Amino acid sequence: MNMELTTLLFYCVMTLFIILLQAIIAINDYGFRYVMGNRDLPPGNESLLVSRLERVVRNNIESGIIFAPLILIAAETGISNGLTQWGAIVFTASRLVYAFIYGFGIRILVLN
Repeated sequence: MNMELTTLLFYCVMTLFIILLQAIIAINDYGFRYVMGNRDLPPGNESLLVSRLERVVRNNIESGIIFAPLILIAAETGISNGLTQWGAIVFTASRLVYAFIYGFGIRILVLN
């Protein structure tokens, strides 16, 4: 497996991990019954962490829709060079950093 496909695999595993983390925290914050229900009504005590992780998951899925086909096209056509490898690494690493910073509410730059 080439570097680009390895980064795609890591991206998928990372997104799955964030989904599971968000579910575990939601169960802890809202209770198992609410999480396993239809969630038509929001819980009385909105968890900021759960809400942010939900947005991280949605954002990762939206980004993956663009990233995955590009990696698969490169793999299918046999294109693998320094640019494609570093592009895949930088993209995946930046998504990991984004998930951590945004998910846990770390403020790096605050504009008022």
